Amino acid sequence: REVHETLVEGIRTVPVEVWLQVLPQLIARIDSPRPLVHQLIRHLLIDVGRQHPQALIYPLVVASKSVVYEREVAANRVLNNMREHSHTLVQQALVVSEELIRISILWHEKWHEGLEEASRQYFGERSIQGMIDTLEPLHATIERGSNTLNERTFLDSYSNDLSQAHECIRRFQRSKDQRELHQAWDLYHQVFKRIHAQLPNITSLELDYVSPRLATHCRDLELAVPGTYEPHKTPITIRSVHSRITVITSKQRPRKISITGSDGYEYVFLLKGHEDLRQDERVMQLFGLVNEFLSANDETRRRNFIIQRYPVIPLAPNNGLLGWVAQCDTFHA
Repeated sequence: REVHETLVEGIRTVPVEVWLQVLPQLIARIDSPRPLVHQLIRHLLIDVGRQHPQALIYPLVVASKSVVYEREVAANRVLNNMREHSHTLVQQALVVSEELIRISILWHEKWHEGLEEASRQYFGERSIQGMIDTLEPLHATIERGSNTLNERTFLDSYSNDLSQAHECIRRFQRSKDQRELHQAWDLYHQVFKRIHAQLPNITSLELDYVSPRLATHCRDLELAVPGTYEPHKTPITIRSVHSRITVITSKQRPRKISITGSDGYEYVFLLKGHEDLRQDERVMQLFGLVNEFLSANDETRRRNFIIQRYPVIPLAPNNGLLGWVAQCDTFHA
């Protein structure tokens, strides 16, 4: 208790801006099982959210989508506090995050990836339960219905076969008749082949086709362009999202997406849908620290030694944005 009180007093003497550099680390401890630590971090994040809501909103939204219940609850408590003074900002951040996640992995790609994994579970691992656990969330998604023209098109093309296959799985669960699984996989295989042939042809996306909410409602927002917020400067807010999105034809099929800021500039990002970018975010923090050391040394400063960094903005545990770096290439081992 004495240590806790000392920490509380010490934190009060530290400018809130200092904590902006370590927000990922603070949020990583937001669900600490130690009550005093949990309370300390929650109050600190509430203070940050009150003074710098634009800095906290993106990482906090990620934590609010955590699959860990305690983390989700803790993040939403801070988010609800932010709603009291920044309600519009919070709502806009939730919508933008949800829609960017929707764009990052289309239903075609979810099913292509899911059927590959289910096939590996069933034919490779001989795990029927693993197969079912992989397929059930996908079926639940399409049973909730579509929200975009892209999702509507998917349902028109594949919902009949997928519904029949799902019914075969349900009959197997009741009867344990292996013939039901064989019939289900005949249908799944046909769907997979059609999607596999279709994916290479998807090289660009129209925003109103894959996310009408971003196209029509996300204009002139209070929310800052991801990765641009700087304390004590007027935030560069989102004016609009460019109507055409490029699909990069690599294995993970990331998207190149442009956002127009309130300053009139275009901010280009790589939107990734199959990777946890929180480690990349930590690496950029490390590079920032290295740059501070380099700038503090006369010789390295004179020779302009610096590591070029780029924004890394996680949107969910497996989705996020990377600032686009032009004229660069990948090192291959």
